[in-house]
Amino acid sequence: MKNKNSEIFNWYLYFFCQLVSNLGTIMQMSVIPLLIWDKTKSGAAMGVITGSLSLLYIFISFFSGLLADKYHRKNILITTDLLNGVIIIFYLIFVPVFSLKSLIILMAVQTIITAFFNSANSAMFSQIAPKDSIEKANSLFTTGRNSIAIIAPVLGIYIYTKYSFNTLIFINMLSFLISGFLEIFLKVTTVKNTLKEKQKGYKEVFDFFKVHDVIKDITILSILLNLIVAPLLGITLIFLIKDGVKMPDAYIGYLQSLIPIGLILGSTFVYKFGESLNLRKKYLDLIFFQSTLILTFYLFLGSLYHSHRLIGITFFVGIIIFIFIINSTILIPNTSLLHLVVDNKIKGRYFTLVSSLKMGLVPLMVAIIGFLLDKIDIKLIAITLVSISFIAQYYFVKSKKLKLRYYQYLEIYNSSK
Repeated sequence: MKNKNSEIFNWYLYFFCQLVSNLGTIMQMSVIPLLIWDKTKSGAAMGVITGSLSLLYIFISFFSGLLADKYHRKNILITTDLLNGVIIIFYLIFVPVFSLKSLIILMAVQTIITAFFNSANSAMFSQIAPKDSIEKANSLFTTGRNSIAIIAPVLGIYIYTKYSFNTLIFINMLSFLISGFLEIFLKVTTVKNTLKEKQKGYKEVFDFFKVHDVIKDITILSILLNLIVAPLLGITLIFLIKDGVKMPDAYIGYLQSLIPIGLILGSTFVYKFGESLNLRKKYLDLIFFQSTLILTFYLFLGSLYHSHRLIGITFFVGIIIFIFIINSTILIPNTSLLHLVVDNKIKGRYFTLVSSLKMGLVPLMVAIIGFLLDKIDIKLIAITLVSISFIAQYYFVKSKKLKLRYYQYLEIYNSSK
């Protein structure tokens, strides 16, 4: 009983550290576009800066994934949080007058540190979360993170406009230092290091895929579908609202609020009913359902909004929330399973590889779609992308019998626990 209580306390301490760290980070990041715009008055400059930082993050992630499997992950978390705090202290001392150059340097350094933090953090989650309720822990974690995503930008912009950017990053500094100090008290088991100097760093991940071909196919499918769905729920969705349907600009703001609401409702649903409904087994069906919902939204929003304004607005709110509820029921059970089945000694590299591929491929797809939006009707683009997702799902489910193999994998895993 004492060990169980200690495990729960350890989990909630970790959860609190994450909330504190995320609050400060999102508050700071929410004002970065405003700062860049105020200094440059250029959308192109904003795109170049944010794109360059994304590429830097992806590049560093391949090294940070290796370190997350080579060194004690708890120590990486403590070091990166405290280092982020110290970097901000140096910035506040040595940069008395704000400049775009100093901001870019600060963001570049923080991007590098964050890459190391995220690799260790994603790998360490299953070492701290209660093993018998990891899905509930993941749901709670997601709910907390999305709640912060609603609150933090409002606080960040208020503090920036009411006081100053330095006040804002001073608060972020405190969040990093508090989180780093509390992480010292976390209890995390050391993972045996299997990395060798002459060994190719990510070879063990591909060796794991050879043994667990179901996980390999699920991973490939998730990367492919993310490549298709992410633009449909991002750039093309904003374009649909603004140019396709010609709704007021305020609806883009409403969209930003509805997304985390849907994710929070979804993660709460998974927390309450995920295990009893066995959502892991419904993973592939839910993907198909989400794709159908997205297509329905694109096809009918315009006609409903212009013929029956109230019905159109209700449709807009309801479908967006429902899409992201389904999104949570897909992602949380799936990532929870991956945290359990992926070998502990390669988790840093596995999750880093997957997230880096997703981050790297989506901007390329967004760029292609952005070019096509000026030439092709948005509904046709949506139909094409969703059709590609249906073809991919059909290939994996029917041709590769992924659904059957996935069910068998789950049965074997559940019987071995």
